[in-house]
Amino acid sequence: MGRGKSGTGERGAFSRDGIGRIWHFGRQPPVVHITVPKLARLRREQPKWIAIHRADLAPEDVAIHEGLPLTSIAKTVSDILASSGRTDLVRQAIADARKEGYIAKSEAERLKRQVDQFAKGAGHNLRTKESYR
Repeated sequence: MGRGKSGTGERGAFSRDGIGRIWHFGRQPPVVHITVPKLARLRREQPKWIAIHRADLAPEDVAIHEGLPLTSIAKTVSDILASSGRTDLVRQAIADARKEGYIAKSEAERLKRQVDQFAKGAGHNLRTKESYR
């Protein structure tokens, strides 16, 4: 199976296309995305290179990779599709994650079906009511 191990959803995690740099796949955006719990109080102004997203992550949506909490590959795929619709980026990320051994073949196939469904116009089902700021 994958190299990341399950983490806890009680805290924040690096997320979205920004974690490609850590998982070693996909493009490298100029902004680091971080998902924090909806009710988290952030006490400082965030630098422009950090994008804060608010969502209560389930334990299965967080993996620990090289000591860092990251959103899981599946959660990241869902988030990128919902926020940008970039099927090209997601398809490459799935291929890279499979090649690196982060996900099993069955998980890669499931995620590819999710992307295909999104591309056929069913993408609105992936969008959530989470507040992305």
